[in-house]
Amino acid sequence: MSKPSKEHQANVLINLAVLKLFSDQSTFIIGELPREKKHWFNTTVRAADNFIKEVESGLSEHNKETLQILTDSLNNGITDLKKDLLTHIS
Repeated sequence: MSKPSKEHQANVLINLAVLKLFSDQSTFIIGELPREKKHWFNTTVRAADNFIKEVESGLSEHNKETLQILTDSLNNGITDLKKDLLTHIS
């Protein structure tokens, strides 16, 4: 099997980082959901966490570090976006 292209690797890392961000940010919404929706949301987050764990186990150390940098960058971007959004909410 041939080695995946850099573009493919970048796409995988970006999508994993977005999924990790979803999982990290999920704590902000969980208290807002009614019981049935909370169940489905928790199930989705657990599935995402399991998927991330499975895929990360096959990444090189370099790509694991890159994934963490991407996730941190996305998290910082969300924090900045929230600050901007707060100025527009009445």
